[in-house]
Amino acid sequence: MQTGRFIDVNQAACRHLGYDKAEFASISIADIGEPPCAYPVTHSCHPPTGSKPMFFETSHVRKDGSRAVVEVSSQVMVHKGKKTLLSIARDVTRRKKAEQELARYHENLEQMVAERTRELEAAQDELVKREKLAVLGQLTATVSHELRNPLGVIRSSNFYLQKRMKTEDEKARKHFQRIEDQITLCEAIVADLLEYTRGRQASIVKQEISPWLEQVVEQVEEQEGIPIDLELAGALPPVPHDPEKMRRVLINLLVNAVQAVKSRSEAADNEASTYEPRIGVKSLMRDGQLAIEVSDNGIGMDEETQRRAFEPLFTTRARGTGIGLANVKKIIEEHGGLITMESRPGQGTKFSLLLPYTSGH
Repeated sequence: MQTGRFIDVNQAACRHLGYDKAEFASISIADIGEPPCAYPVTHSCHPPTGSKPMFFETSHVRKDGSRAVVEVSSQVMVHKGKKTLLSIARDVTRRKKAEQELARYHENLEQMVAERTRELEAAQDELVKREKLAVLGQLTATVSHELRNPLGVIRSSNFYLQKRMKTEDEKARKHFQRIEDQITLCEAIVADLLEYTRGRQASIVKQEISPWLEQVVEQVEEQEGIPIDLELAGALPPVPHDPEKMRRVLINLLVNAVQAVKSRSEAADNEASTYEPRIGVKSLMRDGQLAIEVSDNGIGMDEETQRRAFEPLFTTRARGTGIGLANVKKIIEEHGGLITMESRPGQGTKFSLLLPYTSGH
């Protein structure tokens, strides 16, 4: 107990630590134990007292320098009139390694389960979306046919009444125009639904974009009564695109921008604060691609709305269909392009459309 030197060891200890019996006689417990206190025999530890054994776990350092994890049971006993320590050590290195591997496997298993759960949830969401779109496709085919005929009748009747009455009443003209505007809105909704569910493939032609960009901006300005800043890069080369589909893209984005600035304008009126709505359209060449940017200083979007903005049937409007931005993304991808979005609540939104200079078809 005073020196920590070995009095006797069995053959298993020799095999375990790599020393023979003669070598054990010249070393002490400190030579095989992990510092600072491998066994309770030094002044820094409290040795077992009486007949009660002590159980603990430690490491043995073998003669070749390798280490083994051991469980030790030590008890004080009297040998040849002197207090000695009898210790029985069990090598549990393999068990500890297996426990560590099991713990790692358990951790990996939790990760695998979590990943698989996410995959299943994503698959479930995709299945729900596809089911919705399948129903939407069937509904669109019926509704588009049933709506277009009465819309045509309403439009022709509205035109006939205007010609027949030839009224100078400003209020009557306003109502006639309101009828026409609502017909146009209904037709746009039907067209959006048809485009998303069974729209024709893009017919790519290589031509300039500036002429129709100017036309669309002017058209939206007239309809909505909101000025739009147009900044077109000079000498843009002809870019492969489908003009009709891209016109639909720009109209969708501009109508969204108009709604955003109108909502912020209404909020500013309620708060009696000053607000000047701004909408801008800009074209430029960037890294060999055509970039079209549509920006506004409207109400902006929160993170959840941004995350789901291009999701079919998702909308924050009371009268929206949730198809507009989904169509925009679909058309841009048909062109081999990319659409990105930046938005901040209360500050505005910017959409960037990137179209490759070569069609990729």
